[in-house]
Amino acid sequence: AVVSTQSTGMGRHLEELKGRFISYQGLLNLSEYKYSGEDHSIIYNYLIKPICTKLCDLLPRTIAPNVLTLLGLLSSFAAYVIMAIHCPSFVEAAPKWVYFVSAALIQIYLFLDAMDGTQARRTSMSGPTGEIFD
Repeated sequence: AVVSTQSTGMGRHLEELKGRFISYQGLLNLSEYKYSGEDHSIIYNYLIKPICTKLCDLLPRTIAPNVLTLLGLLSSFAAYVIMAIHCPSFVEAAPKWVYFVSAALIQIYLFLDAMDGTQARRTSMSGPTGEIFD
């Protein structure tokens, strides 16, 4: 079936991108994609999700979910850099505070990763681009 560019709401943008990076049909499919994933674990549903929901309630709605994703990425990268500086071959022992800070930064990444989806749904900004970035 042929889908009109006008019916997808993407119009001119589809015409500009057609064939450059992704096929026309691929763009049409991407515009109709809907992510649906669920986590049924006890830890997520009774610990992580409630905490992230409360933390998201403190965030302004003007903060884009991709900003949270980027901050999470930077947090995990900072943990790696701190560990690499103090333990270059990842074999020798690092100072104890390095392990604590790295663990805290990884935990921050985990919460930000869960919060970005909550923020996306809260602000109605969820979509395929955010899922790919996440």
